[in-house]
Amino acid sequence: MTRVQNSLVLPRVVDVRPRQLIIHGAITIDEAEGLASQLTDAGDDIKWCKGDLVAYSEAHWGEDMSQIIPERETENWMRYARLSALYPPEERTYDVDWSLYYALRNREDRHEWLAKAEAGQWTVKILNLELAGDNVIERVTPTQRYDRLADYVRRVIAMLPDGEAKRLLQEGLE
Repeated sequence: MTRVQNSLVLPRVVDVRPRQLIIHGAITIDEAEGLASQLTDAGDDIKWCKGDLVAYSEAHWGEDMSQIIPERETENWMRYARLSALYPPEERTYDVDWSLYYALRNREDRHEWLAKAEAGQWTVKILNLELAGDNVIERVTPTQRYDRLADYVRRVIAMLPDGEAKRLLQEGLE
């Protein structure tokens, strides 16, 4: 079987081989960062490609298509195929991770949510919070979190009887 060069744009000293990445010389941190991003994207692309291959095989060879799927991977490949059938290539957006498409697969309004996810560059975690309800996500900085915690601690201390806060702090330090 001939191996096809993938769509990775590799630094001149990097080769991709089966089950390994070979770096023959020095690369910059920027090149490594770019390569990491490409490898992440390639992982999603491979899922779509596997799904598309199953759909093609099923259309051409019916149930005989099961021959192309590795036994231990059947469940995953079929999941990829169902998602590929649900979202034809022209509906797939490069800026939305495969996992977001998967998370929205059972929703009638999935295209609207995908558009929001793309605009907001959401992760699955953010998508799930957004789906849970409006105003669930409150974006606060670490400083704001610290200030809120400090205010809460001050209110709790103010509710304690005289001398109790000092006693608790001393016990905590021992």
